[in-house]
Amino acid sequence: MELVMVVVILGIMSVSIFISIGFIRGIRITSAAEKLAADIRFTKSQAMSKVLWEGISFEVTPTNKYYIYQTNGTISTAETDPADFRNSLIINLNDKFGVTINSVSFQGGGNRVVFNGLGKPYSDYNGTLFTQDSTIVLGLGTLTRTVTITKNTGRVTIQ
Repeated sequence: MELVMVVVILGIMSVSIFISIGFIRGIRITSAAEKLAADIRFTKSQAMSKVLWEGISFEVTPTNKYYIYQTNGTISTAETDPADFRNSLIINLNDKFGVTINSVSFQGGGNRVVFNGLGKPYSDYNGTLFTQDSTIVLGLGTLTRTVTITKNTGRVTIQ
């Protein structure tokens, strides 16, 4: 009888740990998607408030990074991290959340989006205005989240 109780308790503990791991993964990928969406909104906001071109460039797997910069078409300058003025605003999603950037699908096949002073998304400085929604797909195991930048307006959503 005692052996049966021990086996039942171990089974219950195993199931609860398995459920917890799945829950934690869901939180990590959702947090990464929310961080990315907030940084894209920040980039757009910076462009609109400064009335300058601000961009965000993605480096897909294996680096899983993105960085925010200001550009005039010739010179690009990395933005300073508002949380730590000593560093540039470079985010490594794998280091921070254990998440990978599975794909970046922007019009024209590039890996960056640049916002003008009106907050409109372009493929590059004075490049092509996005006429299609653009997506960044994040992954953690079998879980994925898609961050979408809406054409013409630059609205950012998470799916």
